[in-house]
Amino acid sequence: MRKHFTKYSMLCFVFLALCTTIIAIIVYHCRKTETLSETEQFAMKALPGYFFVFEGETNYVGNAENHRAFVNQHPMMPYLELVTDRLEKRPWARNFAIRVRETDTQVIISLPSWAEQRGLTGPTVFDAGYSLEVTIDKKTMRIVSAFQG
Repeated sequence: MRKHFTKYSMLCFVFLALCTTIIAIIVYHCRKTETLSETEQFAMKALPGYFFVFEGETNYVGNAENHRAFVNQHPMMPYLELVTDRLEKRPWARNFAIRVRETDTQVIISLPSWAEQRGLTGPTVFDAGYSLEVTIDKKTMRIVSAFQG
């Protein structure tokens, strides 16, 4: 009878399995670490905790372990990333829901007005209806206009 595996062939098999495992771990870590722009890094740190209303539904921006998971929380997340620096300049904004509207060509992000935040309504209140309104072109992902109310 002949031996099917010799000590040498078994050693080669173990070495091959070890090399394959090491390569798989390296590939996994390379894919896991993404190179993010400064805007993306800032958004991942600053946006969690915000609420936004889109199509009548209130959504919460949560933490995520990577950028792909962060952006996949909601289809409007890439647009919110673009206005993160403007939101962070208003420390009170985290307490109020951001309104997000979508048209065929644009996404409009607006923060509630000062009067709305204080609960002031009625004919004697003259208000723009927003304290910040940013319009983003969907095709180019660029800010078209930004108005303060």
